[in-house]
Amino acid sequence: MIKVEILHPDLRDAHLELWSAWQGRNPDLTSPFFDHRFFAAAARTVPGARVAVFLERGHPIAFFPFQRRGQLIQPLGAPLCDYHGLIAAPGTDVDLKLMLRRARVGVLRFGSWVGPVHNAVPVATHERLAIRMPAGFEAWLAGQHQRHHKFYKNLGRCERGAERDLGPLRLEIETNNLESRNWIIAHKQAQYRRTGRHDVFQCGWTRDLLGQLSQTATPEFGLHTFVLYAGDTRLAAEMVLRKGQEIHRWFPAYDPQFHRYSPGVLLLSAMLKHLGAEGVNHIDFGSGDEPYKRYMADPVGPVHEGRAETCLLHLAVSHGLDWLETRMPQQQARVMAFRNSLRRRVDVISGCETRLDGWLRASAVAAVAMTGKLTSLSQPTG
Repeated sequence: MIKVEILHPDLRDAHLELWSAWQGRNPDLTSPFFDHRFFAAAARTVPGARVAVFLERGHPIAFFPFQRRGQLIQPLGAPLCDYHGLIAAPGTDVDLKLMLRRARVGVLRFGSWVGPVHNAVPVATHERLAIRMPAGFEAWLAGQHQRHHKFYKNLGRCERGAERDLGPLRLEIETNNLESRNWIIAHKQAQYRRTGRHDVFQCGWTRDLLGQLSQTATPEFGLHTFVLYAGDTRLAAEMVLRKGQEIHRWFPAYDPQFHRYSPGVLLLSAMLKHLGAEGVNHIDFGSGDEPYKRYMADPVGPVHEGRAETCLLHLAVSHGLDWLETRMPQQQARVMAFRNSLRRRVDVISGCETRLDGWLRASAVAAVAMTGKLTSLSQPTG
């Protein structure tokens, strides 16, 4: 019989040894987000941090780190953690609803679950994208030129233009540089304002998590920052999470006044050349759909978005919305897209904003943004 313990995230050494052993054996858990050092940094900085320990005959068989937000639980570090799932040996199956009942909450929602979804309900599946360079950067680049010649020819023009107008390009790699982190965060916040997305950095704990990962960074694990200069001008910078020979791209930013040079892609190209020389052969792009990714990265596997529920009210609402979609066959895809967009916005706000005043302000802004989308559902599709 399987039981669940809900612990404050101060796992014993024996637990951490199991964690590392399972991660080493399970091909679903190679991402830095599954490393126990990411868990430790998040445990120190994320409000409401907990870990569920699944036990069989008194012995741990799985861990699931999470954060509690009222009657909702989310993967620990959401919305900053790009991947999440069970920390367990391959093939381990546990009852997620047992965890909900033990934690006395009604809903678990997740955005990028890696591995089997077990008894949760997936609402969407997305592709993970990554660059793999098993033969090194130059071989990878030659292959990309053949596949997407126009894109890489234009990239070369951008590189020459930036050097002609601003000065030679150079890449710098940093750890624990607060000024560079703040530069990236400021540009990301400006981007959130332009696009109407929730500012994940205004709540405080998200900045603290990045700071913790940077302060404890080593060459083998932690937050590293790549900065691209043209002469003395900073064009772009990106925070990445590293674990050994795997890099996860996390927060890229660039100065919009230099957009004609495609500074973000120039930075990425310089990063790939540097990392290839180091022997890094896996650069993870997450599951976003930015247009440039299709010219650089390839699908490497699915991630799942979904939920597990035990609360009767939540179940009734979910089934009611499912029924509503079936009653609107002409607009079913649009209703589903609206639901998913609304759920993502609410989950981002809930993850970030742990104070009522911050949650109310963010929710009011989101409500205004979603009003137009809701109105459009009643319009004919053509």
